[in-house]
Amino acid sequence: ADVAIHRDHPDNPHAHVMLTNRPFNPDGTWGQKTKTEYILDSHGNKTKTPAGNVRNRKIWLVDWDKKEK
Repeated sequence: ADVAIHRDHPDNPHAHVMLTNRPFNPDGTWGQKTKTEYILDSHGNKTKTPAGNVRNRKIWLVDWDKKEK
């Protein structure tokens, strides 16, 4: 964790705590925080935008940093 404590204004003392979104693998290396999922048609083929780019979406593999948690 990285912590920054701000006392620059007497009426607003506060701190920021920054944590990584990445998990650790069993061997201690960094894991993935996201993966790419391609949007497929009914035949399992990748779809494209009108500009010709392959459609995809980001899938988050960790959720412990969500406000609900």
